[in-house]
Amino acid sequence: MIRTPLQKTCLIFGLMALTTGCWGTGDRPSLGYVTGTITLDGQPMPDVHVVFKPDGARSAFGITNDDGAYELIYLRDIRGCGIGTCRVSLQDTRTEYGRSRGRIPQKYADRSEPLTAEVKGGKQVIDFELSS
Repeated sequence: MIRTPLQKTCLIFGLMALTTGCWGTGDRPSLGYVTGTITLDGQPMPDVHVVFKPDGARSAFGITNDDGAYELIYLRDIRGCGIGTCRVSLQDTRTEYGRSRGRIPQKYADRSEPLTAEVKGGKQVIDFELSS
């Protein structure tokens, strides 16, 4: 029996969670779990912000570690990326005097050689071997 406004509120939120499926994540597209490495002339590139933008879905992102490895995050603690062809952008997170250090070659930064990736369902490794 519901006796207090707090009990009523808890019941309403509980029913909302059951009907929307995990608090609004029911509209999440199918995801592929993506990891990989980014290298420049064979050397790992740490501290690079990686963004995968699939058509019609939220972007997924990651940041490379000291070994140049990344793992894409779709939303908060949800790992993965929307399935399909993705435009990929890379941004140097290392700065000097408030500006990027420019470690990513201009041909990738100005999109004259745009990076793309095909994300499929399941686990996959997508590496980017950049050249200067």
